[in-house]
Amino acid sequence: MIGRRRPRRPVLTSTPGRAGEASRHRPRSPRRLTALLGGGPRLVALRCRADAGLLAVCWLLVALAALLAVLAPRGVLRALDDGARAAVRDAGASADLVLESAPAYYGPYSIGAVQDFVDDTEFLERRLVAPLAATTGPGVAHLVVEPVDVLLRDPGVGSAVGEDAVGDDAVEGDVVEAGGLAEDAVFRTRLTMLPTATLAALRVVQGEPVTDALPPEGEPRPVALPVAWAQASDVAVGDVLWLRHFSDLGVTATTVEVTTLVEPADPSAAVWQALGWVWEEPSASADAPLLAGPAVVTQAASALGAEAMGTVVLPTDADAYTAAVAADVALQLDRITRSDVPFPGTMTNLVLARSALDETLDAYHDQARAARAQMDLAVAGAVGVAVLVLVLAARLLVARRAAATALERARGASVASVALRAAAESVPLTLAAVVPVLVLGHLLGGVPPGAAAPVLAVVAVAVLAAPAQTAVLARRQWGATRVPANPRDRVRLARRRAVRRAVLEGGLLVLAAAAVTALRDRGLLQTRTAGTDPFLAAAPLLLVAAVTLVVVRLHPGPVRAAAALARRTRGPLGVVGASRAQRAVAALPVLTLALGTGVAVSSMLLLSTVAEGQVDASWSRVGADARVDVTRMRGTDGEALARDLADEPGVTAVSAAAVTAGTALDLGPRNVNVSVLAVDGAFADLVRGVPGAGTDVAALAGLAGTAAGDAVPAVVDAALARDLGDAVEDPLTVTFRGTRLTVRVVGTTDVAPDGQLPGPFLYLSPEHVVPLMDEPLARDVVWVSGPGASDAVAGLPADAVTTRVGWLAERRGPGLVGGVQGLMALTLSMTGVLAAAALVLTVVSGARERGRTLALLRTLGMRPGAGWWLALAEVGPAVLAAVLAGAASGVLVVLALGPALGLEVMTGGVGMPDLVVDPGAVVGLLAAVAALAGLAVVVEVLVHRRDGLHEVLRVGGD
Repeated sequence: MIGRRRPRRPVLTSTPGRAGEASRHRPRSPRRLTALLGGGPRLVALRCRADAGLLAVCWLLVALAALLAVLAPRGVLRALDDGARAAVRDAGASADLVLESAPAYYGPYSIGAVQDFVDDTEFLERRLVAPLAATTGPGVAHLVVEPVDVLLRDPGVGSAVGEDAVGDDAVEGDVVEAGGLAEDAVFRTRLTMLPTATLAALRVVQGEPVTDALPPEGEPRPVALPVAWAQASDVAVGDVLWLRHFSDLGVTATTVEVTTLVEPADPSAAVWQALGWVWEEPSASADAPLLAGPAVVTQAASALGAEAMGTVVLPTDADAYTAAVAADVALQLDRITRSDVPFPGTMTNLVLARSALDETLDAYHDQARAARAQMDLAVAGAVGVAVLVLVLAARLLVARRAAATALERARGASVASVALRAAAESVPLTLAAVVPVLVLGHLLGGVPPGAAAPVLAVVAVAVLAAPAQTAVLARRQWGATRVPANPRDRVRLARRRAVRRAVLEGGLLVLAAAAVTALRDRGLLQTRTAGTDPFLAAAPLLLVAAVTLVVVRLHPGPVRAAAALARRTRGPLGVVGASRAQRAVAALPVLTLALGTGVAVSSMLLLSTVAEGQVDASWSRVGADARVDVTRMRGTDGEALARDLADEPGVTAVSAAAVTAGTALDLGPRNVNVSVLAVDGAFADLVRGVPGAGTDVAALAGLAGTAAGDAVPAVVDAALARDLGDAVEDPLTVTFRGTRLTVRVVGTTDVAPDGQLPGPFLYLSPEHVVPLMDEPLARDVVWVSGPGASDAVAGLPADAVTTRVGWLAERRGPGLVGGVQGLMALTLSMTGVLAAAALVLTVVSGARERGRTLALLRTLGMRPGAGWWLALAEVGPAVLAAVLAGAASGVLVVLALGPALGLEVMTGGVGMPDLVVDPGAVVGLLAAVAALAGLAVVVEVLVHRRDGLHEVLRVGGD
């Protein structure tokens, strides 16, 4: 009757009295606890036995989620540690810590103090590098005397060794120029003192074993010479060499005898890695090392009056590095290199520390920060999918027990007791799944600290998902909700619920927009927090949820249109299928599938973007298929090398250039720092074959034949042309290789090798520059293009050659970038498995109801095999909505958030790589989802074909 209050349903209870009182007045403790737990263990056991298969699936999903929560942070740490080791290993000898003696006051070195420095290596290691002891090997000490001339005849400086020259005018006349090699000198040398242990690492090729015994007074002192230098200078065992030294005090000399020709017994030994310069190839610009023991070098240096420099090289052990060690070493290096420590027992000299390791670690920390942020993003997405799958599995379990839960409530069970019995199942199941994973992680090296939050999230959801959903269901099934009899009141309540839902959904959209905006503004490489900001890491998840919400809201329109067409078909399938399709799109299954699809799509697109960006960066960093740094090849003519390489098979273009970076371009009132490249005519042809190098090369191609009056014709890049403005037509002045040149801009180009040199760039032609220079123009760089470029430069020194293929291999190797890609591949595969599980759970959740509907339709004469239509009608809309939302959100994550993810750090390029949306990857993923959906439908149809009508219909139904 309208206006009458709906009576409250009575609750069946064993307590005497009225039914309503039983629900309002619960028994006090301990009877209250007995009511909560009474009969619980037996009921829980019966339920577990009945749903053993589904509980086993839930256990497997919890274990998989926990395994993901442990493996993903472990992968993050492993990638960061491998990156630290790879960065230090790639730095090579430049990462070694070098301790050098230096005078505290102006004046000559004290050879005795330097000897004390070398002898007290242990003190230096203990005093300076104690914090770095775990990352450095034993110190390699040596002493080097300043360069002196080597002659094979008596220079006429007096009979007594070490006395000042008596014929200063004659000797000084032999000197070509200050600091140069005298005309009568064979070569220049550096007396090099090696400790006894280091001398023992030499292999005698010819002559006597190396000793540190001093000869009788007046006889030459014994020294050893590397074999390569002996062959290059035509020196043999037994030759007596005169060492001559020029100083402000005069000319002094002494004699040494080459008693041994040596080479390293083990070139790969740590000592020779630290002293690699001893075995460099002889060249006109290098100084030959004469090797001897402490006593011989000390006496010879004292006789010459030459200054000496003591050095201790502490080789860096790359295998000892981790991300944490790298951070600590960076702090310690800053302290060590900024401190001057006096020698033990003397105040005349200081110890200076230097190493390029600080620059290496700074670059690594930038890369590690970007890698950590990107990996945290991938981990957050994968763990989010795992958590939603657990909620979906718990939802399926609760739905299967809906009738039993209603029966419990009808018999007087409280909501708390129902939830408590559900928790009695979920807690042991969660422990049985998580504990073995944690034990396994501990046995494999320990659970990383970063796994605490993901593991706790998985445990909390696994424990609370089923009890919470059971409590909500129990309250809805048998509650005391009053519905107003007045239609206006019902409309008002419906509007209130709609407003509340709109506010929640609008809040989610605003939160997603705020996260995306914050991530784009601050970037994932922000430094306001110690690690990755959780709010920024959740931006992709919020974006996927927002897109899914929009799709769910818009989805009923197309579904209703399709349902209207389906109702026009003959038979009951169209009507029933349309009805089920309109009720199929639930928020939780769609969100789970959409999140899994979105994470998978975004990961695949990020991987393809980084891979394509690495290829582009390789062209930018190398400049061609191969680049030769001629400055590392002493005595090599770059122009001649270019001609030789051009004749090699498979080489299509070769260009040699003289390069000067950071020189000032005088504009009158101001200067602009530019990089000047004197390029030959083949440079334009080489650039045409380099992807992304530039297309406007007409000015470069005609630079050699262009005239500019009295000035040198020049071509500038677009950035420099914009900076010059109106001054681009005026004569400009630039200093190139010590020669001041007046240049006039005759053209512009978009070629800017900013991956190799700092811009902006000014191009000159050697044909115009060489006649104006006092010295020959040495070519510094040779670029080689063509399929045979790598083979053409294979015989050149490895440290002077950079190939594009080799550069790519280093970037994609087992270092930081490779670790990030490996972790993304792991999360991608795990997300795929979880998405497939979510799809199967979505299909199975409606299997029982579809079975009853199918059995009822069979009583009306429908064929049993037509049940696939019902499954497809119910699963299809949800899968379609999820795939559309996931694919759209995955592409949006890359397009909207890609510039803020620090991808340029991972690619190694100079700028943000072009975002690559690989259609093949998206189509492949969608095909995989469709295949899984089809498989799920086929499996369900096969299962329902075994159902008997009497077994299904006897349980009742709508």
